[in-house]
Amino acid sequence: MLQRKEWLIFENYGETERTILELEELQNVRERLNILILA
Repeated sequence: MLQRKEWLIFENYGETERTILELEELQNVRERLNILILA
């Protein structure tokens, strides 16, 4: 649900391909951090 909200925010700003790639990268980093926090 959070991820969908983030996509909507970026859609409102008119995302570029670069922004999408950066968002995916941030999402990956965030997932890794969550795994570390939960571990």
